[in-house]
Amino acid sequence: MPNIELEVKQIKDLDNPRNRALTNLLYTHTWLSSKLRTLLDDFDITHQQYNVLRILQDHAPKPLCGMDIKDLMLDKNPDVTRLCDRLEGKGYLTRKNNQFNRRQVHISITEDGSLLLERIEPVLQERLSALSGLTDAESTQLSDLLDKMRDGASA
Repeated sequence: MPNIELEVKQIKDLDNPRNRALTNLLYTHTWLSSKLRTLLDDFDITHQQYNVLRILQDHAPKPLCGMDIKDLMLDKNPDVTRLCDRLEGKGYLTRKNNQFNRRQVHISITEDGSLLLERIEPVLQERLSALSGLTDAESTQLSDLLDKMRDGASA
């Protein structure tokens, strides 16, 4: 069974449980990001584009403006305009000017965007569940621990 010391090929500072947990968390984030990127490459979208489509799908049929999308994104530093340009070019979303506020644009997922998510979801669930090696109970425990970690960091 691989452990973080073997993966990162270092031992210094990993004898401290908090350093080991942080190193493991950062390493695992990079590892999962790489797996997700590879999966989404098969569908010709990035993880940020996928996140935008999921947000729009969750709020459909209500359109959102760019600032709403940015506030809901997992990555808080995206260029939403650029992401939407690319997704619109692929036919996955539409943008319409707000008739009451010309500076605001309403963004909605298209049927093609919804169909893309329908194709991605089962593949994503299959690959990620196969990768995790965790039971549902362990996944819940991990999620709870991560919530606790963030809550403690903000206190």
